[in-house]
Amino acid sequence: RGCEPRWHVASRAAADMSRIEELTREIASHAQRKQLSSALSVYDTIKREGLRPSSYTFSALINAHVTSGKTEAAQALLAEMVAAGFAPNTVVYTTLLKGHCAAGDLAAARDVLEDMARQTPPVRPDARTLNTYMRGCVRVGDLAAARWAFGMLDGAWRLAPSEAATVAHGRLL
Repeated sequence: RGCEPRWHVASRAAADMSRIEELTREIASHAQRKQLSSALSVYDTIKREGLRPSSYTFSALINAHVTSGKTEAAQALLAEMVAAGFAPNTVVYTTLLKGHCAAGDLAAARDVLEDMARQTPPVRPDARTLNTYMRGCVRVGDLAAARWAFGMLDGAWRLAPSEAATVAHGRLL
């Protein structure tokens, strides 16, 4: 590659990017259908072809794990994503949160929220993040967890609760 003309290297980079986008869309499609093994097969294709996964690739693969109930593996992928040089965003964290809440593990869900705050810069939850957490609180009937979240709204999160979050809080009360 060192002796190739610049246009050729740029052309290959564009082709690689296009291929990653195509494969990432496949992973996302498998995630929607809860087809984890198919998503993992596509991820193996990325590795086999010597391509570098994008942050979107990791996000789609994390979602594939979460929708298939494999939240611990999704958590491990988050570490792989960070090691690859990508900073997780609110969407990625909310996806992990969804997995923990669906499993009724509010302690792990709170850990995700606290991990968001520890990032530099901090990753602030949005309305969807709060709604996801509140659904988890309702699922297990944890009023204390819901109160903790509502206590974070005016402070670190600087977030107004949506109607869905307020209704969930009211159901717990």
